[in-house]
This record gives sequence, C-alpha cells and structure tokens, in this order.
Amino acid sequence: MAGVDQWGWGMCSWTAETHAITVSYTERSVDSLREATDNTDFRPWSISVPGAESWRRLGFEDLICELTWPHGAGAGQMAVYKHSGVDGESMTEDVCDAAVRYATALGDLLPRG
Repeated sequence: MAGVDQWGWGMCSWTAETHAITVSYTERSVDSLREATDNTDFRPWSISVPGAESWRRLGFEDLICELTWPHGAGAGQMAVYKHSGVDGESMTEDVCDAAVRYATALGDLLPRG
C-alpha cells in the first residue's frame, strides 16, 4: 500500500477525487481475513465471483469497505476507501455499495481461483 510492498499480497490501486480503490489477492484464506478483530458488519453479496462477502473496518465503517471472495487457497479482495476531495467534496455513495458496483463492472477481470 502507498508504494510499499505488502508481504503475501499482490495489488493494484486507483485513486479518484473522493475515493480510492484497490484490487488484490493474497495467499491468506478468507477465514483468516474474516477473523481479524477490526472487521465488522459482514454481509454476503451476489456478484460475478462466488462466495463474496463484505465487511467494514471497525472505527472506519463509513470510510472503508472490503469485498472479499475465495481465490484458490487464498482470497481476492476489492476495497474502497473514501476520502475528502481537494475542494472538500465527499463521496456520497455508501462505500460497500461502491465496492459491489465496481466489482460487478469488473466482472471476469477480478482475480479468482
């Protein structure tokens, strides 16, 4: 993240005026990611990859949403991070709704097992 290699992760990111998006994959299992104590508000989603679910980061529920799915022995993930724009603009869409919208648009381009 932020130009620093993350051990065990492969990722791409894009930054827009009011939010950033990352698409990544890891050798870590979905279960190990789900068990992190700072994840909350788990929800299943029906998108182009089976077994997808989202969660929010505790303390940042309105700012960060991670959409994760099984990817081989590991996990694929799309995250949306909301931030203020240069002119104080803010993303009005819910971060999890945005993550699902982007994942749906990317469809078969998402990493999968």
